[in-house]
Amino acid sequence: MLFKYLLPHPEPPDYYLVAATQDNMGHVSVDAEGWKSDNALLISFSEWRDQQEALLLMPAYSWLTTQVGTFVLEPSPTHPWLATLRLSPVS
Repeated sequence: MLFKYLLPHPEPPDYYLVAATQDNMGHVSVDAEGWKSDNALLISFSEWRDQQEALLLMPAYSWLTTQVGTFVLEPSPTHPWLATLRLSPVS
């Protein structure tokens, strides 16, 4: 990464870098339509045997669907430069 200058104070990012693995999220069907938010950008995807790993750039509150369910990227209320993928409750 190349940075032009240091910000005077932390700011929420436009996108978060997310590493999603099958071990922590379940199997992702990347060939299925609607497996991720349209505004989430897939950077890298690998699959070998029964293991998957994906790197994505995701804006706040975007989502990713796996066999387990839908995960939503939620920024921390106290540290908005940090975010966590949380399993969304079934409605």
